[in-house]
Amino acid sequence: MGSSVSFRLVLLLQAAFLVSAARKLAGSDQTDQQPFLFRYHNGPLLTGNISINLIWYGKFKPSQRAIVTDFIASLVSSKPTSAQFSVAKWWKGTEKYYQAIGVPRKHHWRLHQPVPGVYGKGSYPGYAGDVLVDSATGASYNAHGVNSRKYLLPALFDPSTATCATLV
Repeated sequence: MGSSVSFRLVLLLQAAFLVSAARKLAGSDQTDQQPFLFRYHNGPLLTGNISINLIWYGKFKPSQRAIVTDFIASLVSSKPTSAQFSVAKWWKGTEKYYQAIGVPRKHHWRLHQPVPGVYGKGSYPGYAGDVLVDSATGASYNAHGVNSRKYLLPALFDPSTATCATLV
């Protein structure tokens, strides 16, 4: 259970890093992606209950901090959202990685990172896919979180189907 939490925490941090770094402009070459920066070298993992403290570098407004803290709270939200597309459902998809013992070796690289540039069905380089649009702001999103937040989350590799799984 403890190593499960630590693995998922590492995955979340990697996803946050890659989401911010992986977005490409339309028409850019998808083959020139940066190599993945994190490597697991079979060292010891943290186990048990792990406290997480957010450290804010710079001047963040309370409204900006609330976006991040609401996202983290949305990962394990026991409160069902009004929609089927939730941050908790997206995060639950990482549980399949623990069941991926029989996944062919050629797919192992995909298990530790999100699928860059893919946010909805029908995506291709330069097009994020069919995502939802907030009628008030015009912003794209594919997941609901706590406090009525809306997030745009990347697709994750699904080891059971060997495809990229999107929420919408």
